[in-house]
Amino acid sequence: MDFWQYKENRIYFIILSVLAACLVGYILAISPMHAFGTFLLLGVGLPAAYLLLKNQHLGLALVILSVVPGNLIRFSLGTQETGGAAILICDMFIPILILSWVMRKLTTDRDVQYNGINLPLLSFTLIALASLIQGFGVLESTGELTLKEAIVSSMYWFRWVEYAFLFFIAADIIDSEKAVENYLRLLLWTAVLVAIGGFIQLIVMPDFTEYAILYGWDPHQNRLLGTFFDPNFMGGFLAMVESIAIALLLEARTLKERSVLIFQLLVIGIALVLTFSRSGYLAIMVAVFVIGVLRAPKILGASFLVVVLTLSLSPRALSRVVEGMTFDETVVKRFESWGKALELIPNWPVLGVGYNTLMFVQDDLGTADSFDVNNKSGVENSFLSILLTTGVLGLVSFTFIYLAIFKQAFLNWKNKALGKRYQTLSIGIMASLLGIIANSMIINSLVYPFILIYIWVLAGIVVAIPKILNDEF
Repeated sequence: MDFWQYKENRIYFIILSVLAACLVGYILAISPMHAFGTFLLLGVGLPAAYLLLKNQHLGLALVILSVVPGNLIRFSLGTQETGGAAILICDMFIPILILSWVMRKLTTDRDVQYNGINLPLLSFTLIALASLIQGFGVLESTGELTLKEAIVSSMYWFRWVEYAFLFFIAADIIDSEKAVENYLRLLLWTAVLVAIGGFIQLIVMPDFTEYAILYGWDPHQNRLLGTFFDPNFMGGFLAMVESIAIALLLEARTLKERSVLIFQLLVIGIALVLTFSRSGYLAIMVAVFVIGVLRAPKILGASFLVVVLTLSLSPRALSRVVEGMTFDETVVKRFESWGKALELIPNWPVLGVGYNTLMFVQDDLGTADSFDVNNKSGVENSFLSILLTTGVLGLVSFTFIYLAIFKQAFLNWKNKALGKRYQTLSIGIMASLLGIIANSMIINSLVYPFILIYIWVLAGIVVAIPKILNDEF
């Protein structure tokens, strides 16, 4: 069959193929030795892509499971003496999956189906690229633009591209009810493993002060950080998954399924409490409220009892909630972060400072905390970070991505033909995303790699459900 006969999808083929070619260059660039990078691509990447060509479900499953090791395995790009930009395990898995998916699309299954999320997602990606190019000029104006700064800044855009591909892949390969159920189980069990890793961390390394000195992480003590090394990102992640588990429990089909979901809820919920993360608590409260209002009002009363019981049994959790109502040191630090962003935004309002040159611009302008080297590429608010790095154009297109996801989830919820299970699941996904958005107002969680993996897979499920059931959308 002729590739060019697919006229309505031609632009998607071209854009996705160009981005895939860029990712091949990215694989080569992550290695300080081009010879080693070439070996990695040809000796490992291509054979793996070939193996995944006929089983891309395995590739996506491996990407989801790569959340478990988290930051335990990371390859520093040497941008700072301690910490800084790094390559994660999932950053290396995803390009291989993308390569195999694009190969299949160009050789056999050549159709890329349209959905309402495609356009805003591609729009933001291209605006971010334009912003990055402008950012090189910003770096030139604030100080000497070096090759290292250009490469590291570009890698943030490449990372966005590779993670965005997960949406296209998930929406494409999740093509049956069985696939939906399998991925939901995988998402939940992966979160359980992450939570168990957190329990182990609390026992083995409850004090993170040493890691703070050596690698620039925050010196948290007696808080569940897990392999994320940060209780707030961990809290937001666990709250997202807890929301999905609650929605599934409301429509559990068998006693066995109900028992498994209750176990997962308990493990993930206990881990969430032990993060002592106020942003995590906020995320789950928002999510539960949405599920309660839209699907099960009784859950609001049950949740209130759980909160009262939890706070009565955990004085520290209670104190964290009380502190959240006052201007403690952490709150002051976040206000300072927002203030720095608001000072810089008027200088580059249209396309921002560059996606993502912020780390180096802040170094040149002296606006970053020199100790917190793992947090220089953003501010403590995802939307402010997007506005600062990609300007008004970037913020608008970024916001439309989530509006498109919510629109499709809303349509699923209202579509009785999908059945109560998928209607409630769509509510759970809306609640999950609203929870993480609330969380992102306090930390920069919407571009956090491990959270992004879950966001794009859930978005893929949202658009796949009506397609599977032959519903128009």
